[in-house]
Amino acid sequence: MHHCHGCGAANEKGLRLKSYWDGDEAVAQWCAERHHCGGTRENLNGGVIASLVGTFAVIEAADRALIRATLVNKFRGEHRLFEDGKIAIARHTNVPCLGPIPYLADAARLPAEDSLALDHAEPPKPGRFVVAVPRLPRIANFDDLDPLRAEPNVSVVVVEPGSPLPQSADLILIPGSKATRADLAALREAGWDVDVAAHIRAGKAVLGICGGYQMLGRTVADPHGIEGQPGVSEGLGVLAAYCK
Repeated sequence: MHHCHGCGAANEKGLRLKSYWDGDEAVAQWCAERHHCGGTRENLNGGVIASLVGTFAVIEAADRALIRATLVNKFRGEHRLFEDGKIAIARHTNVPCLGPIPYLADAARLPAEDSLALDHAEPPKPGRFVVAVPRLPRIANFDDLDPLRAEPNVSVVVVEPGSPLPQSADLILIPGSKATRADLAALREAGWDVDVAAHIRAGKAVLGICGGYQMLGRTVADPHGIEGQPGVSEGLGVLAAYCK
């Protein structure tokens, strides 16, 4: 255990965890240094390893058989410190770990990979034309908003659950979804269906992209359960469309 990444004495780059008992709970306080960080901003080195090994542990055997190697992308830490990590990943997954891919600053100009990027998005710029976008739990293709953000005098406001869609918006844009019926239910739970209806009564425009367009129809059907439980959901009824 001397080389343990947690607090091993022989690991000069270890986490140096200091813990104490608080009743029946063990409490540890720790602050990450730069050399601990790798992969995405949301993970430390141990998190990257656990993510890869954990994925192999839960996927079906047939899917595991299709994987020939693993990679770690967006790596910002010191590469040489990840050598033991590569060995651990390969040992637990039975496929080679080809190591980290260096983080390239210009890659930030590519579309974001997932909705976690919305947590770090810049505040909306002021503009005469306001586009309100409900942040659906399973939002997809949200980089479709980037051209709107680039337009002068256009302000794109992503609205979090728990907040109403602003009445001052000129356009409500319902984005795509990875699970349309589930996000349609979430939209109603947030009360945004009421906001959309009020927006339309005020003579303003509503736009749906992909799954968002389906939500604007009369019904959304998933008879084969591709995105979740099979069934049919009542849409917002804005369009005379029946989506399947």
